[in-house]
Amino acid sequence: MRQTRSYPGGPNLAITSGPRQSITLNSVVGQKPPAGEDPKRDQYKSKADIVAFVKKSFADGATAIQAKGEKGMTTEVVYFPQQKSRLLDIAYGIIEHSGEHYGQLVVYYRLAGLVPPESRPKK
Repeated sequence: MRQTRSYPGGPNLAITSGPRQSITLNSVVGQKPPAGEDPKRDQYKSKADIVAFVKKSFADGATAIQAKGEKGMTTEVVYFPQQKSRLLDIAYGIIEHSGEHYGQLVVYYRLAGLVPPESRPKK
């Protein structure tokens, strides 16, 4: 029989900072971040504003990756101090990390009594 454990410091809707969690590829691919890269939260008044910002950031990332091309994505860069990595590996890591944030969002949906979009019945 599997034992259950009690872990302190579980999810807390009152302290989540999900909207502030972001990561950028710009410096990795040798570009300056756009002026609006880290906007103030009060700039986005509606859900539509936030969705547009997120979609644009993904489109900008895709454009940066396409501009590098297949050969360019195998270029090694310094990602963290004393750590080299291929652009391809960094991009893959960022994609995987996004999945972790998605998982956090699912937990917060459920804690708020909501059903996450991917778990809703298909129409």
